[in-house]
Amino acid sequence: WIFRKIKEKKQARIEECKFLINKIQSAKTDFIAIFDDKSEFVTVENIASWKGKYSNLNYGLNQVTLAKLRKVPDYNVLTKEANDLSAIFSSAESTRTIHNNAVIENRVKQVYSVIGNVEGRTLDKQQLMAISKRVHNHLVIAGAGTGKTTTIVGLIKYLIKANLYKPHEILVLSFTN
Repeated sequence: WIFRKIKEKKQARIEECKFLINKIQSAKTDFIAIFDDKSEFVTVENIASWKGKYSNLNYGLNQVTLAKLRKVPDYNVLTKEANDLSAIFSSAESTRTIHNNAVIENRVKQVYSVIGNVEGRTLDKQQLMAISKRVHNHLVIAGAGTGKTTTIVGLIKYLIKANLYKPHEILVLSFTN
């Protein structure tokens, strides 16, 4: 009877270890999936949602939990996976920043390839970034002579040339002296 109980306990720990490894791998797969679309920004909410879904798992993988599984054959795999998950939690924001910077770079290049120069001027990166943002409304605030109107003209040119809108679907309001 005692040997059967010991064997059942050992088997339960093996199953728990495999279960945790699978959960961690699912969490890692879900994290990678957040970044699948290389043309779209990853939001703070995307990261927060993922962290919310897997925070109990991450915090539950403490030394006590891992220590009770140290004699299980897949213990080394589990500790590696747990360390990977912890590293992902720690670096999630920097990963998001790197991804979003790449999205911006690609969008800026794409916008420039569509519109080229605007009013005889080459737009700078900030102007091209403002144009590349896919939002319904834009509010451009900047000092005199900084290129606000040129940016707005560039945005309109982009929306029309990229076939995103027809001219009659665009409303532009400008308040100046």
